[in-house]
Amino acid sequence: MSIAGLKENDPVFVMGFPGGTTRYRESQSISYARDANFPFLEKWLIAMSDSLKKIGATDEEKRITFQDKIANYDNSRKVYGGGWLRLKHADVVEKRQAEEARLRDWIKADPARVKKYGGLLDEIAAASKASNATQERDVMVRRFPNPLSTPVLTEIVKAMMTVRAGRTLTAEQKAGCEKGIKATLAEREPVFEADLIKFFLRSFDSLPKNERFEAADKFFGAATEKERRAKEDAWAESIANGKYANEATLLGLYSKTWPELEAEFPFLAGVVAEQRAAGARAQEFAKHAEHFRPLYMEALTAMEGGTVYPDANFTQRFSYGTIKGYQPREAEYRSPFTTIKGMIEKDTGMFPFDMPGKLKELQAAHDFGPYGEGDSVVVNFLSTTDIIGGNSGSPIMNKYGEQVGICFDGNFEGLGNDFYYDPNVNRTISVDIRFVLFVVDKFAGATYITKEMKINGRSGKSY
Repeated sequence: MSIAGLKENDPVFVMGFPGGTTRYRESQSISYARDANFPFLEKWLIAMSDSLKKIGATDEEKRITFQDKIANYDNSRKVYGGGWLRLKHADVVEKRQAEEARLRDWIKADPARVKKYGGLLDEIAAASKASNATQERDVMVRRFPNPLSTPVLTEIVKAMMTVRAGRTLTAEQKAGCEKGIKATLAEREPVFEADLIKFFLRSFDSLPKNERFEAADKFFGAATEKERRAKEDAWAESIANGKYANEATLLGLYSKTWPELEAEFPFLAGVVAEQRAAGARAQEFAKHAEHFRPLYMEALTAMEGGTVYPDANFTQRFSYGTIKGYQPREAEYRSPFTTIKGMIEKDTGMFPFDMPGKLKELQAAHDFGPYGEGDSVVVNFLSTTDIIGGNSGSPIMNKYGEQVGICFDGNFEGLGNDFYYDPNVNRTISVDIRFVLFVVDKFAGATYITKEMKINGRSGKSY
């Protein structure tokens, strides 16, 4: 490790095992993410977080229990919300379309290329058009119901799909089903389920005219919006808090016939039918994608002379960049370093900006040990290194290969980077190793640990 410090434009390197990126997806897939998938996921995660916060507001024990889920939902919500905004503001779809137009011209310029790739872009366009015709409806239907947010409803639909397929449970399967239902009912939160059913029903009603969900419109249709909301609310409560929130009732559904279930749950029968249709469209697209995606990648690589920037693929990845700030929008600038002084500026005394008193005391006394720089200690720094989900915890190193920090996040303006990396705004956020050691040594008093470590840039002075 090195505590010699960094300055703007210094080179840095990240070594880690990130997830995967899809930087070479066709423009239609990026459009699907920007216009349908990411916006809905953001709204869904907000709805789940808001419901748990509402429940916790009147129940302290549940408030504490839900904190982990709320944090996960809020973190993921930012990923998708920031992702679709970035794809939109950076014109990522339009840039990929321009690249595909260049690819089309490159193919046309050589008869051998025409023979190999001539129908490629047309196949992509046709398959995407068929698959994405009802994309906003499909992203909702595919996630409704969902065991995360609507567990009782999920058990009902599981029973319906089993009966619809003509399957009869064996004694072993019935025992397993019974065990699963019991666990579902024990762990669920009825208010949360009712809230999320209502969220989905309102989402169905928000669909554009060309993507209306007929089963929802037929079952909940009413003369006024107020009347439709009342119908939706009543049905949501009947599922979350009515007779179906019962082990024997749910298990008994497997003994009914499909016509009986269809009559009992006409709306859900429509959901099952639409899920099957959406699944068939997805399978048809996947069949085409298995053919055109390798060819598309091959053609793009050949057009670029045989070398393209590689995707992350869940294996070890070495990323390089420099220490650098950025401008997120007009008249604003994010400097590349933050310090303990900045923590004090943000301190409100309340979560999440409740700064420990001892940190403030150490800053006031300028008691930084060997870890300070100027009149404070650097906490975080920004770099242009290209990271993705999974890189959290990766070491970031200086030009000598010495660890100078730990990567833990990316900036909001850099989201959407699974599809697109913009060197102007994409930034890795790392905690400076000096702050890590400062907390261990000066804040926690575990000096015996730092004394055992080989730390370059540390003077022989005893602290």
